[in-house]
Amino acid sequence: MTRMNRKDEYGVLVLYYIGRGLYYVHMLYFLRFLSSNKEELYRGIHNAIFLFSGVNLSTSVTYYFADFCEDPKKKSTFFGWMFLATTLWYMLFVGGFFCLDHFLESFSKPGFYRVYNYLLLIIFHGYLVSLSILLKAWSVVLGRIFWPNFLQHIVLKLFTILILYLYMCYGFSFEVLILLMLAPYCLHLLLMVGYLYWLGELRLHLNMKILPDGFIGSFITYNLFIVVLSDCVLTLLRVCTWMVTKGLPAERLLYLRISTLVSLIDIPVKLSRQTIAPLMARLLKKQDHLMVGRLYRKQLFKQICVAGATFFVLYMNLYFILDLFGYSFSPEQKAKAAIIFLLYGLVKVFYNLSSISMTLLMLSEYFRYGMVHVVIFLLGCFLCKWLSVHYGLYALLGGLLATVAAMTVVTMGLLWHKLKVHPFSSSILLGLSIILLGVGEALYRMLP
Repeated sequence: MTRMNRKDEYGVLVLYYIGRGLYYVHMLYFLRFLSSNKEELYRGIHNAIFLFSGVNLSTSVTYYFADFCEDPKKKSTFFGWMFLATTLWYMLFVGGFFCLDHFLESFSKPGFYRVYNYLLLIIFHGYLVSLSILLKAWSVVLGRIFWPNFLQHIVLKLFTILILYLYMCYGFSFEVLILLMLAPYCLHLLLMVGYLYWLGELRLHLNMKILPDGFIGSFITYNLFIVVLSDCVLTLLRVCTWMVTKGLPAERLLYLRISTLVSLIDIPVKLSRQTIAPLMARLLKKQDHLMVGRLYRKQLFKQICVAGATFFVLYMNLYFILDLFGYSFSPEQKAKAAIIFLLYGLVKVFYNLSSISMTLLMLSEYFRYGMVHVVIFLLGCFLCKWLSVHYGLYALLGGLLATVAAMTVVTMGLLWHKLKVHPFSSSILLGLSIILLGVGEALYRMLP
């Protein structure tokens, strides 16, 4: 396994931004041609599909690959095991969903039943996405990241937009539209299979005797922790979005528009999980903590630079971007938008720092200590809820920022305590100082 070169890294970063732009075209422009009820149903089905596909084992591929990568027979057995485990894991999740069917029915809103009518399609669609995620994770640990990302962020999204365009032109039924939405994901999966076959890495064997003693028990334990610990920060952001939507309806539209824009800031997080995580996992297996620390600090510096630059470019052009997308906000609402962007943008900057730290912790033998994240997450939920009820949106975002900052500091402390890996270097401190000066300037401009 070799680390991908800088050309691939920067190429994939560009693909991420282009893909996010295509996503905005998809969700913000073409969906306007759907009626409000159909748009709500489309978004509900879309969210349900990715809820199901969220039950994947991509982190396990990175964590265990170093134990199997040297021997071709072991590697092909590991790939076969991951395919089987992904299928069984998905079936277990679907079975649990059906067991909770009556419980979900007891508190669901009428819109839930409209999405529920497409449940079998959602389950099949989610399985296709889960397999695509597995194949992409396999490509990443092999050091091949450009082509899988090109398929995901460009080809897949372009075909999705094409189907919506055909729906606009020919006006076929909504049910046909939902069925046709399977086509891009089927194509994506087939192209990934063909790509891995072309590389000679699509070998499915399942010789259980090759698996190390205690592997299955360790695998199950690790993935149970991953399910609980999987991106507490993103879960907290979704909880806060729900709080705003339900408890603060006056600020709902403004918050959703800004949060969609701010999502550009966390793109470096997704890239780092592909470029640096496989190499870190291998070094951790060798107990080379010195090299791990160097890579960790180097990656933190990159994320601070890219996330910080994205944050300031978006902030300085916020009003222009809002006008560009045709959002008719009053001057007072635009002033609120600037404050929301500043607070929510800082949350995303801290998320960049927290995510790479949490990824490193989850790839180490001390992944169980990640439960501290869950405790902070639960406390943060109560804090944000209390602040939103008593003090409104700005206080909620302040509580969210404090919670994510606490997660970041605690995770970095755990890395130092267990691995003797610290985040401090002159370049990182310089980058953070520039961000703080920029935030201070932004706050000064907001003063009356």
